[in-house]
Amino acid sequence: MHSKKINLISGKMAIGMNSEIISTVLGSCISICIFDIKKKIGGMNHYIIAEPVENKDELLNYGITAIPLLIKEFKKIGSEPKNLKAKIIGGSVDPLIILNGMVPPGIQNINIAHKILIHFGIEIVAEETGGNFSRQVEFNTGTGEIRFKKISKNFIVPEIKKLSKIKVLIIDDSIAMRKIIRKMIEKDPIIEIIGEAEDPLKAIELRKIIKPDVITLDLHMPKMDGVTYLRQYMPEDPIPTIIVTDYNLKNTGPVMDALDSGAFDYVQKPELSHLEEISEVLISKIKAASAVNHSNLKILKQTKLAKKYSNEWKDTENSIVAIGASTGGTEALKVLLTSLPKIIPPIFIVQHMPPVFTKSFADRLNELCPFTVKEAEEGDKVQNGIVYIAPGGIQMAVVKRGGELRICLVDDPPENRFKPSVDFLFRSFGKINGMKKTALLLTGMGNDGAKEMLKLRKLGVHTIVQDESTCVVFGMPKAAIDLGAAVEVSKLEDVGSRLLESFENHKSRSAS
Repeated sequence: MHSKKINLISGKMAIGMNSEIISTVLGSCISICIFDIKKKIGGMNHYIIAEPVENKDELLNYGITAIPLLIKEFKKIGSEPKNLKAKIIGGSVDPLIILNGMVPPGIQNINIAHKILIHFGIEIVAEETGGNFSRQVEFNTGTGEIRFKKISKNFIVPEIKKLSKIKVLIIDDSIAMRKIIRKMIEKDPIIEIIGEAEDPLKAIELRKIIKPDVITLDLHMPKMDGVTYLRQYMPEDPIPTIIVTDYNLKNTGPVMDALDSGAFDYVQKPELSHLEEISEVLISKIKAASAVNHSNLKILKQTKLAKKYSNEWKDTENSIVAIGASTGGTEALKVLLTSLPKIIPPIFIVQHMPPVFTKSFADRLNELCPFTVKEAEEGDKVQNGIVYIAPGGIQMAVVKRGGELRICLVDDPPENRFKPSVDFLFRSFGKINGMKKTALLLTGMGNDGAKEMLKLRKLGVHTIVQDESTCVVFGMPKAAIDLGAAVEVSKLEDVGSRLLESFENHKSRSAS
């Protein structure tokens, strides 16, 4: 039995519910082929340019809108992002454009494909891009297989595929660990190790030559430790840096210092028994790091950035606040909380962090703020003037018991891969009646918090998200905006004042 054939023209997409063949011809255009490995269903689009220049109609012509629309079709049939695998094909390049110093449309198309697929958390498992030739493509929607043939034999631009790969520099004094990290991440087709350094001093010279997109960095090294290295280069030349180190659970200080100094994120050095699991985490963080706004990685100077809001908080007896944050959130929360006055209502925070780190994080904030910041404990009576940080590895809820608000910590499963989860906190927050409430989403990877924030907005809760220009990673705020969950979008330096003003200017808003 022959498979049904679908001929796809530019500016269109198709999903095959059976084993069908989607065919198209690509020059500088790109096709994203997505396959659901669980449902055995595939879909493909064909877009012309990365972003619209003038006419914004025909959304399937532009990668920035065509890719999300294809992903949306998979969501309609119940596909989960973790089950979706993507292949990128096309993006041919005219060498004359490169010689004239221009960025070719094909390269722009490739780059937007990487950026958006990474944003949605969809793994890129294969890529056939670049070159100065067209391709005839056939995609089997039942197996996920792609066949293609070149339909011209013009000069092929050398090294074109490297332009779209994520270039990584590994800094670690252990030869064995550098080999392990290389093995962990090189299996991904869009990541390329372009250099290794056994100490930061060598790395300082090396990165001037190789210009990495992302750095992995150990903290405990000879000649110069990782934190000193970060403090030296991050303010002037920020490169997204992921800490890969052995941290002592009794002394999380160096990792917290690294985050304070501008590190993008961190992972634990892997044991052999957990190599595959840590590998997936590290790859996802490298991909997210490669897509960030580099200027937002610079160390935030709170004295310059945060606008101190000195007015007292009115009606603290009848107000509560819930906040969610992830990557970049440690610094964002510091900026936000230090801008608030001494008298505040109870504030509940989920920051994606592992156990022990949340205690260190809370203690550091407590030293900086004029009110109390603590790691939440089971049964805590909720009081004004206290910020409650959800402990790592536990889900945190706010509940009413005997007419009083209490902290409830439970060992429920992760939500959106996180524990603690913002959605879990926001869900409990929505059940508290008769109070003025505000919910915030700050910088972070993924979409944790967006779904429940939309429900909060529908209940009348005032919702604020951090804007893209001040986010290290725009994932969580963008997910909320896309769902229509945000009442306000605010720059980080303004979030504190907007938070207080939301209670003063919107006193009628409560979820009673």
